[in-house]
Amino acid sequence: MDFDRSEKGDENTPLVPHEPPREANLMRKLAVMGGCLMQQMVVNGIGYGLSVLYPELIVVFGSSRTNASLVQGIYMGICTGGGIIFTSLIRRFGPGRSIMVGAAVGTIGLFCSSFAKNLPAVIILTGVVAGTGLCTCYLAAFIAISWIFRSDAGFALVCLTAGSSVGQFFMPLVIEACISRYTWSGAYIVISALPLQCLACGLLIHSSSEFYVTSNTSADGDQAGKTDNDKKTNRSKGAFRSLLTDVTILLLLVTYFMMSLTGNAEAWFIVDMVVTRGFTRQSGSVIASAIGMANFIGRMLGTLLRYKMPNTPTLYHWIYLCPLTAVTHALVVIFHDYTGIFCSCVAYGVIYGISVAQAPAIMFETAGLDRYPQGMALVNTMYGIGNILSGLLGGFIRDSTGQYDIVFWLAVGTTLYNGLGAALAAYLIRKKGRDNRMNDEISVRYRRLSD
Repeated sequence: MDFDRSEKGDENTPLVPHEPPREANLMRKLAVMGGCLMQQMVVNGIGYGLSVLYPELIVVFGSSRTNASLVQGIYMGICTGGGIIFTSLIRRFGPGRSIMVGAAVGTIGLFCSSFAKNLPAVIILTGVVAGTGLCTCYLAAFIAISWIFRSDAGFALVCLTAGSSVGQFFMPLVIEACISRYTWSGAYIVISALPLQCLACGLLIHSSSEFYVTSNTSADGDQAGKTDNDKKTNRSKGAFRSLLTDVTILLLLVTYFMMSLTGNAEAWFIVDMVVTRGFTRQSGSVIASAIGMANFIGRMLGTLLRYKMPNTPTLYHWIYLCPLTAVTHALVVIFHDYTGIFCSCVAYGVIYGISVAQAPAIMFETAGLDRYPQGMALVNTMYGIGNILSGLLGGFIRDSTGQYDIVFWLAVGTTLYNGLGAALAAYLIRKKGRDNRMNDEISVRYRRLSD
């Protein structure tokens, strides 16, 4: 994109962007989308793939399930929730640079995990070090998409979530094959190379930074005379403050937390669950991979819904999707044969995939472009807290009761709550819109009377 000074402007006059040809702009957007999809595929794929390593680590280190679950729980928790710490840095240095640094740190953490001599070392290297590095890749992808797809960011954000499902499909199979051939430590060496793909994509995303629109152009009007960094810092603080005092946003954040707390019960515990019921670890890995494929189909359906119904608030779909998800959670417990469990998990993957795909778009539609980076950081924080507690909760219940049934019944209850929360949030948004229209009409009438 070219930049020129406005007519009669001096060196202090703001740069005015000129749009490139439509075809070139489209190709650039698609390239950035591909790079951001890679971030989601690698970061979340590794996280879901750790469910295959979970029962292996229990055997190798003689650990309880509660402690072993911390590897996946802390990794997913920091990956999804730790980005709030780096939001300002990502805005300041750009998504591309942030991704490159984070990918390098993630590679180091995963590679060193293969040489760990005890479970605490694995928890620190995989959960903390790798999770901290890759969390910047995860959040930066959402920010980059919202900045470059400014005309319809909601649709693009729904498409972005498909990368997680692709990783969820392939990674369990890859890790299972690596464990069978190279043991758990060799599997770590193999997957440590995956974040290097994020590094290359980060370079591509950085080269597209001149195409970004980071906020509405009017946002700086009342901050004249301040440096760019001061403006960004003030906007960031103001955005967080306004989000945390918005009742609708707070209600949605609770919903996001409940979704992450029990929503991934199948994806996280299905391998150990089928082993507990007498099946092999390989058969559990097949189900975990099938959940990933079903999740991908669900995310594609979520994208199609957003495309076919652009004028319908995305949040409305959660009102009926959450009860359907609750039914699939219950079926996993009810069925004890392999076919029944497999089909229930596939149904869960499709429906849950639709819901998860719509989460970023819901926050974008509710928070708006200016507040979206901070809004998505809060969403990821809720995901992170939920992911950490989810692993601990599942492992503790399994150690205490000898089975995972209670985990899935809890998932039924929390998912039904999410449906009610979505309905209430939709009502508040609709009421706020109606009140704003009434205020606008009163203002127009007042001006007419004054004239």
